[in-house]
Amino acid sequence: QKIFEYVRDNIESYPSDNILINTSLEEVVKNKEGSKSETNLLLILMLRNAGFDAKPLVISTRKNGRLSKVYPILYEYNHVLCYLSMNDKKYTLDASEKYLGFGKYCEEHWNEFGLLIGEELVKLPMLPDSVRQKETVLCRIKAIDDSRWETNVEYKTSDAVAFALRKKAELRQEALAEEISEILGSAVGDILSVDSTMAFDQPLFIRAHSEEEMDDSFVYILPFKYGLLRENPFKDKERKFPVEFAFLQEYQMVSFIEIPPNYRLESLPESKIFQLDENKSVVFEIKFTADNNKVTARSKIKFNRALFEADEYYALRETYDYIVQKHNASVVFRKQ
Repeated sequence: QKIFEYVRDNIESYPSDNILINTSLEEVVKNKEGSKSETNLLLILMLRNAGFDAKPLVISTRKNGRLSKVYPILYEYNHVLCYLSMNDKKYTLDASEKYLGFGKYCEEHWNEFGLLIGEELVKLPMLPDSVRQKETVLCRIKAIDDSRWETNVEYKTSDAVAFALRKKAELRQEALAEEISEILGSAVGDILSVDSTMAFDQPLFIRAHSEEEMDDSFVYILPFKYGLLRENPFKDKERKFPVEFAFLQEYQMVSFIEIPPNYRLESLPESKIFQLDENKSVVFEIKFTADNNKVTARSKIKFNRALFEADEYYALRETYDYIVQKHNASVVFRKQ
């Protein structure tokens, strides 16, 4: 891991679709820069010199397109990764990505398969269906006084989202806060802290706080106001091509709502369990419970496959509509 971090942090990688080296690896070390492929070939060499089993893994990134399944064609490949075997575990490493942790997921890499170069050429599956990424949001909602309610939010990203946020914001705290607000919603208020920003092997852990004026006789609380999947990303009514997600998605959201002494629970949304099909390709569970002076709302969305054919688009779109509708249901309190 120290070798990986040294290469990642000390070699400046520039974009290139060439998987072959344009200069010697000695020059890469001397100049502290090289193409993305050269950076990872240097990593492989250093790991081998340290006694590790490291091999080149050539791929076509998702942006570059799919590879031919019949016969390897050189120009179709545009990136080289390091495939490390260590202690009965396998790691896919990319030291050319400045904000990517050791063995962490980068969605550009997972594009059906790659070609592992060793004594023999081995086709290595790199299917989005084999990677699961989980995000969690926890909200604590309570009244501050007769007219103001506060929400404290804790958001734990997936590895994929953490990498994307770090890369887009370039670790700038202000830019990170803006990107996080885009995910949780602009009304999320103040971003109090972002933990593990520099720990690239860890997801991000975000704390936020917001306040809202609600002084009517009836108070309508949206438990998942700052949750994930607040709107349907699929706007078109029809689609001619498949939908392929970069990984298996899983979202878990929990909200705890304290019922103030001068309020009573008026209505609670209905709990539901929904699945897209008999194979449980997408499972959505939403549950509301009330106990003494507290309401608990839970939502769990789990994707069990990443590829949906064009003829499944309507059902997928309707599933998102249903989830968004249920997430917009209010818990209603009445002032006594």
